[in-house]
Amino acid sequence: MKREVFPRILIAGGGTGGHIFPAIAVAQKIKERMENSEILFVIGKKDIERKILLRYGFPFEVLDLKGLKGRNMMYLPYTLLKFISSILKALSIVRGFSPHLVLGMGGYLSAPICISAKMLKKVVALQEQNTIAGVTNRYLSHISDMVFCGFEEAKRFFPKDKVYFTGNPVREEILKLRSIKKEGRDFTVLVFGGSQGSITINRVFLEAVKILKRQSYIFNIIHQTGLRDYHLVKREYEMMGIRAEVFAFIDDIAEAYQRSDLIISRAGAISVSEICAVGRASILIPYPYAADNHQRYNAEILRSAGASIVIEEDKLDPEILSSHIKRLLLHSKIREQMAECAKGLYNVYASDEIAGMISDTISRIIKRSS
Repeated sequence: MKREVFPRILIAGGGTGGHIFPAIAVAQKIKERMENSEILFVIGKKDIERKILLRYGFPFEVLDLKGLKGRNMMYLPYTLLKFISSILKALSIVRGFSPHLVLGMGGYLSAPICISAKMLKKVVALQEQNTIAGVTNRYLSHISDMVFCGFEEAKRFFPKDKVYFTGNPVREEILKLRSIKKEGRDFTVLVFGGSQGSITINRVFLEAVKILKRQSYIFNIIHQTGLRDYHLVKREYEMMGIRAEVFAFIDDIAEAYQRSDLIISRAGAISVSEICAVGRASILIPYPYAADNHQRYNAEILRSAGASIVIEEDKLDPEILSSHIKRLLLHSKIREQMAECAKGLYNVYASDEIAGMISDTISRIIKRSS
């Protein structure tokens, strides 16, 4: 009698919520297709990644590694030694779990895991979230078997025989909001600067709110500040006499999306993908120091489709931001048109397509080895 073989998938995160959330979306779909599958995540040392995975019930291993970009050259020998050490740790993790397939989500953590997997002759797949492919994924694509792109514009960075345009995977609880009517009648603005917050957006938005309050425009606010600005932002709202909902980090972002009419955000790939998946008007402020200025290109996809207003950070000021908010507050038809344009940009089957190709590949591997 043959022993049952359980499909095993190792997923390497990239160090931020922008990498971990799409990985969870794919893992959820793999579990739907292969209930007996075993999925292990490899993450960095940040508490936020641990908390997210514990909430979703996925097991994980921690790999301590920092990215090279922007680090002083005097630290290079130490960083290279750390990378070699991480390869040895990664080899141990891959050997111990013995996955049928390894999925790298981009970012520096993918490198040691995917390299180790290839050394052990494992199938390697990559997921690229941005319009401008990250350096790690560009290099890893030469040793990978499949690359899934969140934007069609990213396909040009990868070998043609390996690359698939799927769209970015979005968690099921967010995707289902697409067909649910917005909660509440009052105009609500959701503000966040990615999973770690943005000091610039926080400060400029507060000043914009003061301008709008002086003009007697009052609206609901849900504001994710990041840890550093939480107390300052909360205190500012209290001094203005505004009852805003302020969070260092929003655990249930789906609920915040559902209640929002307008989203003000950075233009990270997963933020813009979730905005499109849900279908909301947005004001995007790309982070100007993102690698290869990829956030500007992400934002441009939405702007050119009529789905978003884009303000470059060097042109961002309270007067400009408040005027855009006021226009969208007063003209619901414009908001609705932007929301529909955003919806049209998103492939609702992204997670399914990636999970399907991964499941089919693993099924063939198991069949060959039986």
